[in-house]
Amino acid sequence: MRWPWPVWAMAAACGPVTEADLRFGCPAGLVLSSDRCVVADGVAGGVEAGGEPDQPAPGADGAVARAPESDADPQPADSAEDGGGRAELPLPDGEPAPDGDLDAAVGDGPATQDGAATQDGAAAPDGDKADGDGGALDGADLAGPGDGSTPELPDVVLAGDGAADAGDIAAKDAASDIGAADVGDIAEKDTAGDVGASDGGDIDAAPICAPCNDGNPCTSGDCAQAGAPCAGQPLTEGAPCNDGNACTTGDVCKMGACAGGPPPPCSDNNPCTDDACKAPKGCAFTANAAVCDDGSLCTGGDQCAAGACKGKTALDCNDGNACTIDVCNAVAGCQHTAKAGPCDLGSVCQPGACSGALCKAGSPLDCNDANPCTSDSCSATAGCAHAATTLPCEDGDKCTSGDTCGSGKCVPAGPTVCNDANPCTDDGCLAATGCTFAANTAKCNDGDPCTTDDACTGGACLGKNAKDCADANDCTDDACVPFKGCVYTANTDPCNDGDACSVGESCDQLACKPLGVAVCSDSNPCTDDLCLPAVGCKATFNSAACDDGNPCTVGDGCAKGKCAPGTPAACDDGNPCTTDTCAKPAGCKNPPIANGTPCAPGKVCQAGQCN
Repeated sequence: MRWPWPVWAMAAACGPVTEADLRFGCPAGLVLSSDRCVVADGVAGGVEAGGEPDQPAPGADGAVARAPESDADPQPADSAEDGGGRAELPLPDGEPAPDGDLDAAVGDGPATQDGAATQDGAAAPDGDKADGDGGALDGADLAGPGDGSTPELPDVVLAGDGAADAGDIAAKDAASDIGAADVGDIAEKDTAGDVGASDGGDIDAAPICAPCNDGNPCTSGDCAQAGAPCAGQPLTEGAPCNDGNACTTGDVCKMGACAGGPPPPCSDNNPCTDDACKAPKGCAFTANAAVCDDGSLCTGGDQCAAGACKGKTALDCNDGNACTIDVCNAVAGCQHTAKAGPCDLGSVCQPGACSGALCKAGSPLDCNDANPCTSDSCSATAGCAHAATTLPCEDGDKCTSGDTCGSGKCVPAGPTVCNDANPCTDDGCLAATGCTFAANTAKCNDGDPCTTDDACTGGACLGKNAKDCADANDCTDDACVPFKGCVYTANTDPCNDGDACSVGESCDQLACKPLGVAVCSDSNPCTDDLCLPAVGCKATFNSAACDDGNPCTVGDGCAKGKCAPGTPAACDDGNPCTTDTCAKPAGCKNPPIANGTPCAPGKVCQAGQCN
């Protein structure tokens, strides 16, 4: 639906556009500038590019807005870049109407055709139709009085303005601009969405503006009306934004566009890369092959490769001294540290040893070949020499005897004899240790009648088991006297007669006799105690009456070996002026309650009595 002239003329002239207005954008023929809708360049009735504004006809309060002089919708002229401009709808003095206070009376010139502010020569009050009939705007108002003069429309009065406007709609305005669908009083305080009979067909709702994205980071609230391009409200000048270019920083809005700031610092502090910023992605670091310094004194010919500084040659730190360890330190360079170990002094018989980075004489060469049949010596050039002898020797075999040197070897004269005359050892000989006498387990006789199954153990003949002299009588001492045999002696030792209910048994003349009978009592009234010869004392549970020690229970009885409490003791003394309680160890108590406590109709407690 198109906006009737009074509605968008008010939006253009009344100052800043509200958030509700911006939801739908500016009407056709107007463009958004800062926070208000203004007439585009070249629109009839406004300020044409390079021209002067038309002089509006003053209304009753002197503030008017001019309607387009063409039936067609206003078309925007060239943009600001093309040299055009925009102008707000002027008041008589050329200034835009102040925000929130404008009476928009539209007209077609300084005066209507009949020379009066209205058709009948009088200014129509705001909100009334021009012909003064008091009703809604009708065809008669649009057609005029029939005398050829210009038809009139009602003045438009904004909230807070009680004056009437005298402007008329120009005669040449087309019916397409204000048609039957647009006719109706424009109420001062109607809200969006209340078009209907209740307010006489008021037109309050703006056309639907669909949310969209105009692609400009310096606008907000972007939306588009049907058939119109997507547009948004410009952000505040200098507002931060993002121009989409990683090679700019501090982007801000300038003249409705996002302007990039200075480039970012692109330095990775690597001499082996060429640093640059490449839009739109940002910093790029490209490897080079420049000469560089890898910071190590142990390399030479340093050059960049694959983005890193690498040395081509290694520093030679060999000082020719066998008594030093030669290494290279990246910071300090060649280092020569003294080491221990052998070195050459020019004599085979006198080897050298490193000490304090110097080669010094060490221990003489040991030419001992550990052969008793050679004479050992050393030559400075040839080294050790070993001459054969014929001296007595030891061939290392303990099982030979009479050994003598011959041809550099020790030769034995015969075997060694090994015999210890012990039947419990096996005699032998080991080359490394000589004669051996290993214990065996052969049967033998140790000569003692108190032992049986005699056998060799650990190289000696021993009886494995002592002879059993037991006679199954606790009242005898059974023993075996070595080389004599078993002996039985009567005793008076404690004994066991086999009856668990006997106590104090002891031996008397080879017999076990008790001193008395066991008394079985566990001091528990809830058990019955008895003695069984096979097991002794035994307690069984009973259900006898008992006393649990609590005076606040009565009728206590045994259960599972314990005295279980009975029923609570009756402590009620039938006196309403006492408190009935029970507690250990005293039992029931009936202390008087407070004097004056009601106890019966017309009676109170006094000293524990109801009076």
